[in-house]
Amino acid sequence: MTNLTPAQLEEFESTFRYFDNNQTNSLTSAEFNAALASLGIMYEDDVFPDIFARCAQGGYEVSFEQFINFMVGVTEDRTSGDQVRESFRIMAGDKPFVTELDLKQSMLPPAVVSYLQSTMPRHDSADGYNYPAYLNSVFN
Repeated sequence: MTNLTPAQLEEFESTFRYFDNNQTNSLTSAEFNAALASLGIMYEDDVFPDIFARCAQGGYEVSFEQFINFMVGVTEDRTSGDQVRESFRIMAGDKPFVTELDLKQSMLPPAVVSYLQSTMPRHDSADGYNYPAYLNSVFN
């Protein structure tokens, strides 16, 4: 069906189950958004409703099958450097740096936050990390 690894499928399933707060085997818009954010997938507020509507196929909630199909599409659609830069820009709130709080509030797993903190250079004029310099070193 897909190139997903068993580990990815397990991660997507456990994320879905975690955010299915009322255990209906479906996610509301808020639950879906939180689940995506926990997986490092963030959309602008003006774009998200269209993403949700497309995934829910016009319904009010996203089923487990719809969620997995969406994640397959996202996973197979290789992330570009520009997409990662845009995600960091959103996470930073348009600041030229990202703080530890920004990283934690983005619902990244603690291990990812620790990794980023250990690899990103500090920002000169703020209490944060120079994510543009870091991304330039990764994608250039």
